[in-house]
Amino acid sequence: NTVTGIVRVLNVSFHKAVTVRWTVNDWSTHMDQPATYVDGSSDGVTDKFSFQLCLGSLPVGSRVQFCLRYATNGQEFWDSNNGSNYVFQVFLSTNSPGGGGGVTYRSSPAMSITSSKLPSSATYQPFSSSSHHGDDPWMRFM
Repeated sequence: NTVTGIVRVLNVSFHKAVTVRWTVNDWSTHMDQPATYVDGSSDGVTDKFSFQLCLGSLPVGSRVQFCLRYATNGQEFWDSNNGSNYVFQVFLSTNSPGGGGGVTYRSSPAMSITSSKLPSSATYQPFSSSSHHGDDPWMRFM
């Protein structure tokens, strides 16, 4: 079961890295998944990066939370959905192939996505950014 996504970032510098930090246990542990540049996606102002989170088999009711890290020019910027993190929850699905139920991951507002092995995890380290809206590339784009 996987979650895939695309992130658009300001093209502040040629050298940049986008990472998805995610958890399935309310940040007791977390994983960092590097995102990959999408070839040909630059429009001169922004670039796209794609990511895939391999979640494994999660029980109904589980929540997957994630935030995004953008590193460029020796600076680090975080997008945590205004401190709420991005969240997907596991629901039973009656629309799965064969009609036999299954699992669907949904975010709020109801953005439905389709859902292999849970990678090993590391201890969560709190993070913060000294950025403010005026110098934060995430906020300038929005």
